[in-house]
Amino acid sequence: MGAIRKTLSVATLGIINFRSKSEILARTQEERDLAVAASSRADERSEKLSRRLNRAEKRAQKAELQALGESKRARRERRRAERSSRSPLVDTADGAVVAGRRAKRKAKKLA
Repeated sequence: MGAIRKTLSVATLGIINFRSKSEILARTQEERDLAVAASSRADERSEKLSRRLNRAEKRAQKAELQALGESKRARRERRRAERSSRSPLVDTADGAVVAGRRAKRKAKKLA
């Protein structure tokens, strides 16, 4: 920055610019470069966050499917238990009470 330009700027109360066109251009270019760098960092952060979000969604979906499978298995087991408890009780030769298809077959073989 030249002393003549500064003196003229003060003397004319700012009518003549304090900085030359080349200085203004250099500052603007520097600010632009900083803005581009900040933008690229923001894009990287955004991309990273979207990847994390996708992984979290996949984990949640997997956990949900696993929970559904386990509840289905539990329902199946409950039904089996209900069916076996609904079947008539069979007295075996030695007097023990047994339930279920296999037990009925064994009881028939023993009788």
